[in-house]
Amino acid sequence: MSDRTTAWIQFGPWDAERLASTEDGCTFLKLLEEFGFDEQEVVHESDTDTLQCDVHEAQYGTCVFDEAGLVGRAQHLGLWCLQGDEGCGNWDWHYAVFSPVKRMDTYTCGAEGRVLLEQERFDALVSHLDDAGVVAAIRKYFTEGSKTLGEWISAEGERQGRS
Repeated sequence: MSDRTTAWIQFGPWDAERLASTEDGCTFLKLLEEFGFDEQEVVHESDTDTLQCDVHEAQYGTCVFDEAGLVGRAQHLGLWCLQGDEGCGNWDWHYAVFSPVKRMDTYTCGAEGRVLLEQERFDALVSHLDDAGVVAAIRKYFTEGSKTLGEWISAEGERQGRS
């Protein structure tokens, strides 16, 4: 039997009416409907509506979303995604954030609920930095690892001069 765990995926900024006005959007909405989520809810966070979708017995966690191609389809429509699971067996809780054009970052959480920085990720973050830069990079990683999807979207809008 395979490992099963609770997994979730969020999409934002969420506007079902806008999506329903295009052929690609309608296809995406139908895919979400057919996927068979246990729960779906539109939530408002950081001035952004996001669609929260949960699966309580996901086979291998977020792999179910990868197999369905949900992230790629959402990115094509200009949506941000956050996906994660509670871990199971030999893997810890984790989540990954995707902007409409790329993967932003992946975060892993240990048994105490702390966001962990794996050695490979640490080396990639700090290989070109001095000591002060290393500390700043680690702080940024841990801070961003606790953001909601709405906060990611809002922060990117602020970075680009939008509010």
